[in-house]
Amino acid sequence: MPELAGDRAFLGEDQLELRRTIQAFLGKHVDESAVRRQVETADRFDRAVWARMTTELGLPALAVPEERGGFGATALEVAVVAEELGAALAPQPFLPVVLAAAGLATLDDRSSTVVLESIVDGGVVAVVPPPTAVGASRGSQSVRVLGTGDTARLTGKADFVISGAQADRFLVYTDRPEGPLLVTLTTGDGVTVQERTCLDNTRPQACLVFDDVPATVLASGPESAAAWSRAQRWGLLVLAAGEAGVARRCLEMSVEYGGVRKQFGRLIGSHQAIKHRCTDMLIALDLARAAVRDAAIAVRDERPDAGTAVHQARYLAQQAAEFATRECIQVHGGIGFTWEHPAHLYYKRARADAAVLGSSTDQLDAFAALTLQTPSRSRT
Repeated sequence: MPELAGDRAFLGEDQLELRRTIQAFLGKHVDESAVRRQVETADRFDRAVWARMTTELGLPALAVPEERGGFGATALEVAVVAEELGAALAPQPFLPVVLAAAGLATLDDRSSTVVLESIVDGGVVAVVPPPTAVGASRGSQSVRVLGTGDTARLTGKADFVISGAQADRFLVYTDRPEGPLLVTLTTGDGVTVQERTCLDNTRPQACLVFDDVPATVLASGPESAAAWSRAQRWGLLVLAAGEAGVARRCLEMSVEYGGVRKQFGRLIGSHQAIKHRCTDMLIALDLARAAVRDAAIAVRDERPDAGTAVHQARYLAQQAAEFATRECIQVHGGIGFTWEHPAHLYYKRARADAAVLGSSTDQLDAFAALTLQTPSRSRT
């Protein structure tokens, strides 16, 4: 893919080379036919490809600090990778492992190090956001904690957990009377996992049921809150970058189709109706990518406005992805509505991701709350 406007303004040669490397790998191992095959398997992704992403590219280790055995990559590198994974609709669990690693990076104890080591080795860790997370749905997390101090037993359920059925280990952010709590447990600890039927099979979700299940406490009080705050920022950034990738790929497909499809002896791309649709997609994409990269730099540099920058990026990227996927179907006409064409796969990803870690309305609400320093509204 050629460089787009603004690439050199945000990305150095190292980031551009990283992008080319990821593109080459995905082109060989995660093309459209591979994605369609993988999501029909029990795991919803190819573990062999994930293993190669781990050993050859080190993707799970990107967000893990170097002193904890990872690569210690910045948010900008993570965003570059997430955009390419989004453009390919890669079903590998990059989002949940980044969400897990980003939060655990704030802790410094043996238990959190064990989880980070499993991430570096390619283990899949599913994360249950706290009830107070941006966009948390009422009833989606009803986990009660019994026990005090370093002991905890979980009862209740957590629904719509990304990669919940594919995970080897879980991180649960929840609350108890003393305050926020972060615990970890494995699939062998008695968790009942019920995979959900999803609109987008490239982003599988599950309901986790806990029945007096023992868990290891990783952090409590302010430490747990700080871990989730960082995890949420990185998670929103990964989602936003992936949505920018979805929008970019839909624009590419539309321009390519407009340049080969003829009606009444003329390329459809020569008509203003198609030109205007593609131009509007490009405008939305440029805004989203600029916002995503600015947010990545803000998170990397720990700027005071990092929180608002991330919510702004997520909002613009959501809007761009939903708009571009709709327009892509329209540009392709009848073929765009068929199962054989990939347009519907991108549309489903955009629609499904809009409910992960908050809708566009939730992002605006959170942005306003941070900007005005007022409490955000309760979310449904």
